[in-house]
Amino acid sequence: MYLSKLPKTGIYYLYYRKADKKKTRISTHTKLKVEAMKFLLQFDANLKNAPQKKNPITLNEFKEQYLQSISMTHTSSSYRHSKQSFKELFDFLDNKSIYLNEISQKQLEKFLFTKYQTAKYSAQQKYSHLKSAFNRAVEWNLISSSPFNNIRMPKIPETQPAYIDKTQFELILEEEPNELLRDIYSIAFYTGLRRGEICNLTWECINFEHNFIKVTNTNLFTTKTKKERVVPMSGVVRTIFEKMKLKAGDNCSDYIFSFKGHTPIEGYQVCTCFRDAVRKAKLSDKLHFHSLRHSFASLLVSSKVSIYSVQKLLGHSNVTTTSKYSHLSNQNLVDAIKVLD
Repeated sequence: MYLSKLPKTGIYYLYYRKADKKKTRISTHTKLKVEAMKFLLQFDANLKNAPQKKNPITLNEFKEQYLQSISMTHTSSSYRHSKQSFKELFDFLDNKSIYLNEISQKQLEKFLFTKYQTAKYSAQQKYSHLKSAFNRAVEWNLISSSPFNNIRMPKIPETQPAYIDKTQFELILEEEPNELLRDIYSIAFYTGLRRGEICNLTWECINFEHNFIKVTNTNLFTTKTKKERVVPMSGVVRTIFEKMKLKAGDNCSDYIFSFKGHTPIEGYQVCTCFRDAVRKAKLSDKLHFHSLRHSFASLLVSSKVSIYSVQKLLGHSNVTTTSKYSHLSNQNLVDAIKVLD
């Protein structure tokens, strides 16, 4: 087992031999040797901990082993999505005793494309999580090849995110009776932080002296991109945190947004309450908590803030993700063409 970098892409690949002695490779998805080495060590550990069962294994048995395996290495969100994907696959197959090696490409395509007809994004998500699971089954030598190898999901039509303007945001705040939740909504709207990042903020993350929020990884929480970042505080955001700090006094808990002292508020609670406030404000049902993050980005881009600055503030791993907001600055293109008149 060894690492080698592809000259054309700079990506490190891990080379190893399967149980049948056939040499194969797998991408580490990184150009950094340190990260590639971490991938190798984790991959090697997974192989050593892989089930050694030679008899056929049922899909249900594999599901339990796989979920246990990722419970220590993946985020809680990823774990929940994987678990839900298996549940819905079982509901579709209606056969909990089916063997793993009996799952066919045709069955999986029917499951995924049926989902795609009613929920495109959900189908894409299930495809991603289940494909990863079956790839792990191949690594564990439980199946010779993955039935996902030749499945190609249709491209999801590009749609623009739902935005909330300042007037609509004030209407939502008026319909939210809980002050803590109003503060959470405001932090999301004026910082662009993700739901999990806000719920897991501690007072150590707030630097009043230099006026910024540090979004950090901890033993219990990691950011979506696994990277930490710094987000400057606007006057509105600083005022909220100063008010909360003053109100809490010496009774400050570890987590800023908490109903139970040392336990962060649950993200699903925040989302449910936000949807209720949106309905009461008689706004579009397409608006959800993540729309606050979209709105933060749209306000910046509309104010001609550099797309690269927006990328850094949002914590996107690449500018391609941020570019979905670029249509908001089309006036810049109009102004550019005017120089030819």
